[in-house]
Amino acid sequence: MVPFILSLILLLPAPCIQTPSASRELQVGGHRTPRDTKQDAIKVVISEGCANQADSADDSQGGKEIDLAPGSPLVLTHKIKLVPSTAGSGTGFCGCEANFAALRERLERLEREVSTLREKCGGAEGGCCTSKESKGAGCVIKSGDECPNECSDQGRCKDGKCICFPGFSGADCSESSCPGNCNNNGSGFARPDCATQTCPKDCSKKGQCMKGRCVCQDGFTGQDCSLCKEGMTGPNCDTVMSGVSQLSPQNISETSVTLVWTPPSVQYDRYHLTFTSQKEHQQPVSVQVDGSLTALTQTGLAAGQEYTVTVTGETDGKKGAESSTEFTTLIPGPTNLKVVKTTSTSAVVQWEKSQGEIDRYHLSVIPSGGARKTQEMTIPMGQDSAHIQQLEAGHSYDIVLVAEKGTSRSKPVTTQAVPGE
Repeated sequence: MVPFILSLILLLPAPCIQTPSASRELQVGGHRTPRDTKQDAIKVVISEGCANQADSADDSQGGKEIDLAPGSPLVLTHKIKLVPSTAGSGTGFCGCEANFAALRERLERLEREVSTLREKCGGAEGGCCTSKESKGAGCVIKSGDECPNECSDQGRCKDGKCICFPGFSGADCSESSCPGNCNNNGSGFARPDCATQTCPKDCSKKGQCMKGRCVCQDGFTGQDCSLCKEGMTGPNCDTVMSGVSQLSPQNISETSVTLVWTPPSVQYDRYHLTFTSQKEHQQPVSVQVDGSLTALTQTGLAAGQEYTVTVTGETDGKKGAESSTEFTTLIPGPTNLKVVKTTSTSAVVQWEKSQGEIDRYHLSVIPSGGARKTQEMTIPMGQDSAHIQQLEAGHSYDIVLVAEKGTSRSKPVTTQAVPGE
């Protein structure tokens, strides 16, 4: 295999002199004076401290001297050979393509830096000093503020400390922060050379990472698969957050109701109940109870109104399915129903009127034996008595009175009558 040679030519306009790399040491004798002062030739010594190739015939052991006239350019050429490896079964030059790519990137960066130096140092007013000299027309020799190893040509020196270029670290910028310059990838990548794109939190071990995105297992969701899908809960997100069943209103009064239900299989931390009236001006009533309860008596409701009640369980900050039912509270009814007069075939009953708004009264006369027919009577809301006829002497009758408003009814009041007594 033929060795591969890279050449880098650094052209520094005079009187600029720059140390090209760590493999060559440029020594500048003398002291730089302002441009308008006539100078003698500058003697430059180039030594090959690290060179050991057989073809370095041009260089002597003690280095090569060059007399450089002021204002003339200095051209330095880097020749880098990558010799094929004789060990192992690696392919390509040295079996180290990744290292070669990093070296090429470093050389390209050095070319850019030199171009910048040419711009700064060129022209009639330009001027550069060596790494061992300070800035200014006189290029005074530094004292004590050099950086270690001249930052390995992988950073810039400031106040005696190295400020490393991206991808390098250490006191002298000799350490590579990420092999292969992290393949130009930032956060979100893995492996020493950042060649593999990662997923947030490694998908929380609840999914697979596909090109930087999590494909979650059944029941899980979220960018990192750390959440249960809506309606699911449990350590494995396999428990359905179902609603309560057999929700039933009982013991309905004018201002209260008792709700009972059967809990679902999932154990909720709490239940949220909301009572909503069909009348728009009524504000919903919301309550929260412990998840271990299976019944609730709610007071403070409005009389004679239709309500829809919903029950929703909650656990770990997530709400389950909603269950609902409807009921109507009672309207205020009549009180103190009693028989005030009887004959052999009739009876007169009287009561105290309802205190709320009603449309009418409904009176039922029910024979105690059950064989005879029940009488039904509708009585105007302004009345407080009724005359019941066509009764049989000696027979007992149950008398039931309720107030009505629309489809709403009041709690019934009752009494008994026996004609002929």
